Amino acid sequence: MEGMALRGVSVDIVGVMATSQKLSRDFHRLGLVLAAIPLVLGLGWTALTPVIYSNMFPHVLTGIAATFAATVAVYGIVRAIGWVIGGLAASLEASKAGEGKASGAASQSSEYGRSKGRPIEK
Repeated sequence: MEGMALRGVSVDIVGVMATSQKLSRDFHRLGLVLAAIPLVLGLGWTALTPVIYSNMFPHVLTGIAATFAATVAVYGIVRAIGWVIGGLAASLEASKAGEGKASGAASQSSEYGRSKGRPIEK
C-alpha cells in the first residue's frame, strides 16, 4: 500500500513507516548500548563482592538481581522514549505530507463557496 486518501488528502504511508521504523531501530540500539553500562558495572561490582564480604552468597544474589533490574529498566526507559518520539515524528511527517494536498483542496472549496455554487470566471 503506497498511499492512503483521506478526505482528499493523500498521505505516503511508506515514508511515514520508514521514519518510524528507523527511529525504533535506532532507539533499540541506543537502549542496548546504555543497558550494557549498568550490566558491566553491576557484574563487576558483584565479582568484587567475595573480596569485601565474608558471607558472599546473599550479597552476590542481591547484586545480580539489582544489576539485571537496572539493565532492564534502562532499556525499557530508552525504548519508551523512542516509542514516543517515533510516534511524534511519524505524525509530524504525515501532517507535512498531507499539508500540500489539503491546502489545494481547501483553496478550491473556498473558491467554490465564494461563488455560491457557480464556477468563478477568470
